[in-house]
Amino acid sequence: VGVVLVHPQSEYGGAMHEQANAAVERLLAGRDAAQVAIDTRLDVNETRLDSPRQVESLIARMDAVVTTRLHGTVLAIKNGIPPLVIDPIAGGRKVIQQARTIGWSAALTADEITEERLSEALDFCLSAEGRAEAVRIRAQALGAAAEARASFAAAVGRAGEAEA
Repeated sequence: VGVVLVHPQSEYGGAMHEQANAAVERLLAGRDAAQVAIDTRLDVNETRLDSPRQVESLIARMDAVVTTRLHGTVLAIKNGIPPLVIDPIAGGRKVIQQARTIGWSAALTADEITEERLSEALDFCLSAEGRAEAVRIRAQALGAAAEARASFAAAVGRAGEAEA
């Protein structure tokens, strides 16, 4: 299980970050699963990953990812890996919004965390059903991104014609 955690950020209320990270530690301590710490930051990477390709390669080899970072969510789904997504902000912000936008169900905000909910979500992520859902969500997100690119290109093309 890949573990991608955000470091406490005072501007978002660092106490919730610490509570979310502690909940992840408790969850995984009770599991017979290898835990792989994955740092998605490249400027001060604590896990000796030096490039985006190294980070993504490691995430792609996990059975599941538990993450409190937007990068962990996006890179897991991009590679068809089911993420247990925890937004470490009370009420949620960008992490939970991204999960909900793409339709990913194994996602909680810091104030929604219970041991039971975390355990059920991780069970889902480690199941064949969870893997299939991650692959389906990936395909759906890629399709939406392609549509957005085509729409943008068409709009830019029309704007360029109007100026000519």
